[in-house]
Amino acid sequence: FTMKLKKIASLALAGIMAVSMLTACGEGSNEVVNPNPNPDPTTSDVVSTFNEAMEAYVPNATVEVKESDFLNARIDKLVADMSYQELKRGDFAAIKAAVASAFKDEFGYPAMSDLKADELDQKTLAENGRTWLYDVVDVGPVSSTTALVKAANMIADEMGSLDDEFVVKGGHWIHDRFGKFNAYVENDTSYVANYTMYVYQVEATSTGDSNVPLTIAVLKVDVEQKV
Repeated sequence: FTMKLKKIASLALAGIMAVSMLTACGEGSNEVVNPNPNPDPTTSDVVSTFNEAMEAYVPNATVEVKESDFLNARIDKLVADMSYQELKRGDFAAIKAAVASAFKDEFGYPAMSDLKADELDQKTLAENGRTWLYDVVDVGPVSSTTALVKAANMIADEMGSLDDEFVVKGGHWIHDRFGKFNAYVENDTSYVANYTMYVYQVEATSTGDSNVPLTIAVLKVDVEQKV
């Protein structure tokens, strides 16, 4: 019983000392001792959140997640010039144009398609060689952190069928010169794919000066025949 009392007294003393130290740190300064634990995510937060989502939802593909200064600058300018309602028109057509223009110097105005699960057929990706896909995720007027996590998981889930290496089934029929013999010769082709995803989150001003987080993801897929 005596040992228990000593243990309780020690814990109480440790708690008092901790409170005293925090109080002392706050005295005589304007610094906030307990800052906001949930600040708006930085660009590095956006990248790391998408990385975690890719690892969870895309087990067979390696996706290099990164940011683009050109993309960020164009989206920031667009959001500064247009309201959320204006951006929403035409299913974010203005953002789509801004996304394409962000990469025009390096890739020559890439044609953008919607990043949807039903468009991620690997045979089609192999035929295209290089494919650009984009998505603007709007989960409503929630916190930036909540919007980011939801958007990252949604987009990664759509990409779950992708593979770093895959085989496209193929073949052709052959026959003799009299047309009496036909046989199907298989000619499967192996491919290697490289995936790069550029991500960014921005807040658009809505009616009543409320903010709506918009998460933008651009996926570049390069597919080559495996040697």
